[in-house]
Amino acid sequence: MMSRQSTGNQTYIIAISFISALGGYLFGFDFAVISGALPFLRTEFVLDVWKEGFLTGSLGLGCIAGCLFAGGFTDRYGRKPGLLIAAFIFAVSSAGMAFSNGFNFFITMRFAAGIGVGMASMLSPMYIAEVSPAHVRGRNVAINQLTIVIGILVTNLVNYNLADKGVDAWRWMFGLGIIPSFLFFLGVLWLPESPRWLIKAGKIAKAETIQLLNLLFLLHHYFPGIHLLTGFQLKDVEAMTEARGGYIQGISPFGYAIRKTAAHPAMHIV
Repeated sequence: MMSRQSTGNQTYIIAISFISALGGYLFGFDFAVISGALPFLRTEFVLDVWKEGFLTGSLGLGCIAGCLFAGGFTDRYGRKPGLLIAAFIFAVSSAGMAFSNGFNFFITMRFAAGIGVGMASMLSPMYIAEVSPAHVRGRNVAINQLTIVIGILVTNLVNYNLADKGVDAWRWMFGLGIIPSFLFFLGVLWLPESPRWLIKAGKIAKAETIQLLNLLFLLHHYFPGIHLLTGFQLKDVEAMTEARGGYIQGISPFGYAIRKTAAHPAMHIV
């Protein structure tokens, strides 16, 4: 029974990790799509060397803005709203670039895409780390790197197949980004908020509802020496261990990790 529960919980964690990592896919898409579209853009916007470089680099400028914005916003409002905004920006910027009729508007949309890339590059691995149990955290965060590379690969293959489809092929290259952006947005709607952020924000009750409590009780059953802490006790223990130089492990949607604390050597589910 415990093995079946553990397998189901691992599948759930991997599923939400892949959904969050769609931000990584769109990261790869936006960085790779320009390589196939640039030959068309040179003709469409009559680019000189300076304009070509600025058009290409405007994504990076947006990334800086996105990273700066994402940190403060998600600390205040949560990881999930940040991911939703990133997905929305990806979709709008993809459509905007696809329908651009002027250099300035295209640059504006590419800068906006960079904001989405910057937010996703920060939030997707952060969210995955915060919902993953310690023993698989590194593996799950690596999913984001995998999706970045997949995004680059798929985008280059699509660019190759669209390259001989006419002078407006570049519009399709950018416009197709709407599809993964829409899927990303829908997926994030389904994701739970990060329990670690909920606890940090003092929303203990909401954090507890995200947990699969049956696993906690299974753990408590098989390891009777473990103290099963309530949410309010969890908050107290966290403050106490931090004050005394101890450490605890944050909660994940499939259960609480087990750690010893310096303040209390007994095993706690925290």
